[in-house]
Amino acid sequence: MRGLRISFRMLLVPLLVVVLVAAWAAWWWLSGTLFRQFLDSFVAAERARGTEIHFTGPRLGGFPLGVHATFTDVAFSRPDGLSWQAPEVDVGVPLWQPGALHLRVVGHQELRLPAGQQPAAVTADGAEGRLILGGAQGFTEARLVLSGLGLPQATAVRVKLGFDAPAAAVTAHTDAGLVVTVTAEGIQAPAAGSLSLGPAIESLAVTARVMGAPPRLDPDSLSAWSRNGGTLELDTASLHWGPLALGAEGSLSLDQELQPVGSITAEVAGFKPAIEALVAAGWIKAKAGQTVSAVLTGLVERPEGAPPPPNPTARIPISLHDRFVHIGPFRLAPLPPVVWQRPAAG
Repeated sequence: MRGLRISFRMLLVPLLVVVLVAAWAAWWWLSGTLFRQFLDSFVAAERARGTEIHFTGPRLGGFPLGVHATFTDVAFSRPDGLSWQAPEVDVGVPLWQPGALHLRVVGHQELRLPAGQQPAAVTADGAEGRLILGGAQGFTEARLVLSGLGLPQATAVRVKLGFDAPAAAVTAHTDAGLVVTVTAEGIQAPAAGSLSLGPAIESLAVTARVMGAPPRLDPDSLSAWSRNGGTLELDTASLHWGPLALGAEGSLSLDQELQPVGSITAEVAGFKPAIEALVAAGWIKAKAGQTVSAVLTGLVERPEGAPPPPNPTARIPISLHDRFVHIGPFRLAPLPPVVWQRPAAG
């Protein structure tokens, strides 16, 4: 009996290992099956709306850590003209966190927006992202990193996009329904190539909060959001380009005609070489440059009687109202009208 008891104990550990491995394999197989069912239902729903979707795969793998699906020759095109294509797309879902999706797009991809929307086309050499499902918006966290971004009038070495939404639905305009972060590095634009501030804009960063339930980008939804007190709170915005450094914060909203209004406080360092570059490039006349430089110098905070510092920072109050940009009490320039597209019928 003693020898039998010892043998049973020796078999118990490998037996438990076999059971656990079998259970984990069954969970992996079930997760892969559920993923295929979700993909089939999504494709069927989109095709019913008139969307053309083509891809090869998926090829499933990733055991034992998660379900990993690889698609090749991916392309879709909606009736409104929105289209996207990429040579390879990898989607991964960890088994211990089924609501987390990890995305990787390999190779050159191209996104074309519906007719009449700008920019018309966006390209990228690669992309990686993460999506955490749940919450009132369908997700609580979304991250996307684009490398080699190309726009019709600009390029960027790297762009990072972030979206964070609360787990519960937002009803009051005093609560943030969405937090958006955007950072870009190595921005080059042909229109700015004549300025002697540097070969590229080193960095651009924006963090903003959409207060209230986030609206859709159509007139009816935006109007309702605005009437309910919705605002866009600009927590931070910064730009670094050679000697020029900009920083800003403020609050924006929409008027009855859905045009931007609000106030922003900007801090500008290195404005003197920036103005000189604008004059040298012929963007503004020399006399106008002198006037702007004098105005900004007057906005530099310094002890009474002290000379301006060699690299002064001007603190500028900016307001948007009556379709114009105002600096303090002075009207600076008109605002181009914002045209909001209504969603296509059906």
